[in-house]
Amino acid sequence: MKEYLFKHHKVKLIVSLLSFLFFGKNLLANPLLMSTYPVDNANNISPLLESIELTFDRNVYVGSGNISIKRGSDDYTVQFFDIGSNNIKGNGSNKITITLVNSLTLSETYYLNVSSLAIQDINGNNFAGISNTSDLNFTISSIMPNPNDNNDLSGVIRSQLEASTRWIEQSIDPIMQRINWRKRNDRGRQIHSSNHTEINNYEKEFLNFIFPFKNKLSNQISNNFSLWTDLETSIGKIYSDNNLSKIDFDIRSVIFGADTSIDGVTAGFALRLSNELNSIGNKGTEVYVHGYSLTLYADRKFNSGFSLSYLAGFSDLDYNSYRNINSSTIHGSRDGFQIFQALDFSGEWNYNNIFIEPYAKIYSGYTLLESFKEDSLEYALLVSEQKVNHRKGYIGINIDRPIFTNYGFIRPNTSLELGYDFTNYGDYSARYIADQNKKYKKSIGSKNSYDIKLGLGLDFNLYRAWISTSYEKYLALGKKDENNPKISSDSINLKASIKF
Repeated sequence: MKEYLFKHHKVKLIVSLLSFLFFGKNLLANPLLMSTYPVDNANNISPLLESIELTFDRNVYVGSGNISIKRGSDDYTVQFFDIGSNNIKGNGSNKITITLVNSLTLSETYYLNVSSLAIQDINGNNFAGISNTSDLNFTISSIMPNPNDNNDLSGVIRSQLEASTRWIEQSIDPIMQRINWRKRNDRGRQIHSSNHTEINNYEKEFLNFIFPFKNKLSNQISNNFSLWTDLETSIGKIYSDNNLSKIDFDIRSVIFGADTSIDGVTAGFALRLSNELNSIGNKGTEVYVHGYSLTLYADRKFNSGFSLSYLAGFSDLDYNSYRNINSSTIHGSRDGFQIFQALDFSGEWNYNNIFIEPYAKIYSGYTLLESFKEDSLEYALLVSEQKVNHRKGYIGINIDRPIFTNYGFIRPNTSLELGYDFTNYGDYSARYIADQNKKYKKSIGSKNSYDIKLGLGLDFNLYRAWISTSYEKYLALGKKDENNPKISSDSINLKASIKF
């Protein structure tokens, strides 16, 4: 037996010497812990600490055993992880990350224990582990961190504010497009009718198939009355900066409207229903927005070719936020109400059947976001109400050219729009539920940024049935900071209208 042990140790010694000579390290040595976060004996660690990091001198792998976090005051195990838990990351790298499942207590000292077989290198050499109270201990601060320094919280607040601005724009723009769409398609239909004195038999058959009830309604409804709808999907991004997590938003909306035209005046109303999802950062924080808008609108076309359009409406909104803290999701909700109006002045020129429409548009609005309270976790927040004053101005140009066929006309069109946004987001305050006496105030202020919209579309008119599809690219030329973030979005619209 003694001879066997001697030979065994002799082999290990030889392997150690050879591995050191050829590889610069001892392949039979145990992994060494090089650094940690928090460092040993650290003070004033945030109670919202999300993870503990262990960095080794080589790549390591999980073995068998566990990791635990114990409270220094009574040695109680506050968090326990099997080494194979999803909370343990970094297998095959030189850094092991332990994601905490709960926040830690103010002013309390904690220490980490690691089983001796829990971590090993590729050769099966085990990390010695940590089994005492002193090798890795740290103390939580007695003061809560400023919640406004949390990028995900800033993202939650910012996404709610930006959603309120988008909501107004996406309630106004489709209606302004509807007004212009109706004017241009009416214009095209008039030109088409002057060139085709009789409606094509195919058109008649199509209308009789689609509208078998038309004759019954004709006696009751004005010949200029139209029903229309607009389906829109939009995706976009608010870019991150040092104080704001990135925000990806996804919007689905539908608009139902009706309007009529008498003696050059078009008037109507529209109802918009929409759902929006904002994904914030990379920890699963989300904000959902849903609600509706009701808008009244009117347009007056003058003999000179100029038109004046006006609309006014209101929105009722519901916000739900889901913010992640240490693997726990806390929910917050708030209601929103807004009013808005817009004024558009446009002209029209015809150059060889290419129609050019320059325009200027302004809109204003007011949004009240009520205060909201997150779920009753210790470090959940109370956020004050917010008041937003929306102000925006645009200049732009629409260009279209009708192409006539035996069955109606096709109208390709494009638009370019330059806007300036001086919306004022004001300020707000946040308080921890655990410490409601201390307020953390933050002023966001005005945006003061330019943006560009580029639109491409294609309309098809079949006598009284209109179908249109369009694409719009939006780019906010912000300063890429929290007050003026860079924003981009892509939108696809599908419009349809029936004229009685």
